[in-house]
Amino acid sequence: MAVIVGNMVSDMTLTDSDALLNPQVLERLSAHILARLQDSQRHEKAVRDEQRMRPSMTSRERSDWE
Repeated sequence: MAVIVGNMVSDMTLTDSDALLNPQVLERLSAHILARLQDSQRHEKAVRDEQRMRPSMTSRERSDWE
């Protein structure tokens, strides 16, 4: 079975394996990872704060909602 290809266009991106160890790339990558970690920790703290047990109020205590 013969296959004839008239025209073919292909985009290729090549990189040097050492380029990923470039200090600027490492700095950007570590900053991104640190930001994601901080976001995750803030979210976990917010969830813990929402789930934390709070002392109940007696009928004589006034709530801030009133």
